[in-house]
Amino acid sequence: MEDIVREAGAAKGTFYLYFPSFDALLVALRERVFAEFDTRYPLPAAVKDWGSLSDSLATGFVDFTLGLGGLHHALFHSTAMQTLESFGAVSRIAAFIEAGMKARAFTKLDAQPMARLIFAMLHEAVDAIEGGEDRARVLRSLHTLLHRVLLAR
Repeated sequence: MEDIVREAGAAKGTFYLYFPSFDALLVALRERVFAEFDTRYPLPAAVKDWGSLSDSLATGFVDFTLGLGGLHHALFHSTAMQTLESFGAVSRIAAFIEAGMKARAFTKLDAQPMARLIFAMLHEAVDAIEGGEDRARVLRSLHTLLHRVLLAR
């Protein structure tokens, strides 16, 4: 907390006027990060190729998350962040799955648990690349898994 208020040039009391706790700050930051992702990677009004869209969104998520640097770890690896019930990324993935099913492009799935599993795949892809795995190889594998799970046969 000391580092945050020092870098912000603010008093600790001012911090607590806006955020009742450090976890509240992390929640606000995560909401801001998700809003930025949604701005960079909006869902198109009409989708012609759901497989390509899932690839581009997955790649976008991986690259966007890698671009967060250390903030990625604070937002997605801290205990407080992992226990939140309303997890924005999972809700967004579930909505994407439901839209693909409605368009009859995706296999009929239980969207919410599948979204959790897909988020886990995306997050593991980020961690693997951060750990030194070859980005192209990880993304190829991620895209293959997404196609096998999502696309209607």
